[in-house]
Amino acid sequence: MNRLFAIFCLLAILPNAIKALSIRQERSRVDHDIFKHPLNIIKDMGFEPLVYHVKTEDGYILPLWRIFNPQVPRKKIPVVLQHGLMDLSFSWFMNRKRQACLPTLLADHGYDVWVLNSRGNRLSKSTTKKVKRKDFWNFSFQEFARYDITANILFIKSFTKAEKVHYVGHSQGTTAFFAKMIEAPEFQQHIASFTALGPVFYLHNQESPIIKAVKYSDIAAILKKGHFYNLLSPPGDFNPALGVLCNKATFQLIIQGAKLIAGPTSGKYWDLSNLPIMCSHEPGGTSIQDIVHWMQNYRKEGFYYFDYENETENLKHYNQTTPPSYPIENFKKWTVPTLLVVGNQDIITCLLYTSPSPRDRQKSRMPSSA
Repeated sequence: MNRLFAIFCLLAILPNAIKALSIRQERSRVDHDIFKHPLNIIKDMGFEPLVYHVKTEDGYILPLWRIFNPQVPRKKIPVVLQHGLMDLSFSWFMNRKRQACLPTLLADHGYDVWVLNSRGNRLSKSTTKKVKRKDFWNFSFQEFARYDITANILFIKSFTKAEKVHYVGHSQGTTAFFAKMIEAPEFQQHIASFTALGPVFYLHNQESPIIKAVKYSDIAAILKKGHFYNLLSPPGDFNPALGVLCNKATFQLIIQGAKLIAGPTSGKYWDLSNLPIMCSHEPGGTSIQDIVHWMQNYRKEGFYYFDYENETENLKHYNQTTPPSYPIENFKKWTVPTLLVVGNQDIITCLLYTSPSPRDRQKSRMPSSA
């Protein structure tokens, strides 16, 4: 009887033992950083990241990261970094080399660097009070502009006693900033400069076949109506399992996907050693409503507030049955020194100035300080 019981116990634990051995073997073959929290990876780069939690006016709690080099004289004006669509604060540190990541480069040059997280990414899912799942995901870049940017910048100014901040945005991080500045031009008083990396404003001139497919299929709106509220915003701060699965074949898939979404790339300057880290920490995710908002503006060929596609809801938010356009004319009030950084083969960013391209319409409406 004892022998049978021993055999039963052995059979019971054998699968778990094999699984544990398999994971141990995988760990020995892959980059151990895929099993680390992103903040610990930053520590390995020689920094002690600080984390603050900023409350927005509408009740979201946003983790705000800060790094600086205490051995370098500190510059007076802090730098704010805002990630793009589907990204998160760690996206800026993905290269893991001190001289190859913008936040660490800035910190080593004496800047006080603050790295933002938009609501809804995998690191930013807390609220000041309990809300229904559907209500939590009821946002787009419209709310990033109105609430998230505002709360973060005012918090940083209050904490550091700085009069202004430098704002650096990437992709949708620039879109939200454009929206903020034309909705509330007086907010310029808080901004020392604006650096826009891959800035996006209008979409109707973009040439990405993937984005065109999303537009014509209306898949985002279908998902929203089907009660799918978020896109690629998984639970947990990171996912080591995906990092383990990444390999050269995955890299080729990513290269092909990047070409379809953003334009030609050979991957020549991509560091393959970072691929498992990318897979375990990206994407950050966003709301389906955010994607729907982009597609609405794509179809309307303009820059509009979110359309709730319900007259009652639109009346509640805008005092009219259809959403208004953002007040583009307020670009004329823009005095903040602005740098636009655009890849010459970027098929999303609508800032190629070769006449008679319709993209000139966007340039003509940009501030004179750009």
